[in-house]
Amino acid sequence: MSKRSTSSPPTLEPCSAPFPYVDYVRARQTLLDRLAGPPFYALLLGASGMGKSALLREVVGGLDRHRHHPIYLSSTRASMTNILRFLARMLRVPARRSSLETIDELAKAVRAQPARPVVCVDEADRLTADTLQEFRVIAECELQAEPLFSVILSGLPSLADLIDSPVAFPLKRRLGVRCVLSGLRREELVPFLEHRFGSDARRVPPAAHDELFERSQAAPGVIDVIVRRALAGRPGRLDPDDLHAALDQAGL
Repeated sequence: MSKRSTSSPPTLEPCSAPFPYVDYVRARQTLLDRLAGPPFYALLLGASGMGKSALLREVVGGLDRHRHHPIYLSSTRASMTNILRFLARMLRVPARRSSLETIDELAKAVRAQPARPVVCVDEADRLTADTLQEFRVIAECELQAEPLFSVILSGLPSLADLIDSPVAFPLKRRLGVRCVLSGLRREELVPFLEHRFGSDARRVPPAAHDELFERSQAAPGVIDVIVRRALAGRPGRLDPDDLHAALDQAGL
């Protein structure tokens, strides 16, 4: 009787690219579809670790530079006093004596170039409602049907509360896109682990999957940190207690 040969499972290579989970893919396609049309205002919401910044980078990185001029702005650099100055510098418009004159020159520069600006504001939940409203004021400085540029505001769910404030109502009324990243679905956990960690994903015991998924609140970035920490803590196959300890250490 011949022995039945057993083959080892194929080797999986880890991938550093964002994992295309359902919410992520839907939000990416929604933004790309809208960027193919006229300028618009959009919200991208999600808890920490959901991949908002990665999504912005991917969307912006794939734009045709002949049609779009992406401008990235983090909340730490944004305020009512420097938004206009920052946009003017990015578009190579010299500052004038007054804000109104600078805005006028900015509008002329935007109209003169073939590539339409796309302003992406990361961590916009840290801004004030007045500052958020400033983007609309600059984008709509001319009396015409569409704004000068698109604005994508990305932030934690609390950003929606800022938009709901009376000061930001004119901006809220113009929002044409609202994307929400809610995290992985349960059936996406194993594919995510294999995507991120390759063959090392097999070291994570299935008995720990439910706890990992629930306590991380399905956030890909959080799961990445927890599993990476647990894998670095010991060689070989992990025990469910190893994941439990890593989750405790992270305060989850």
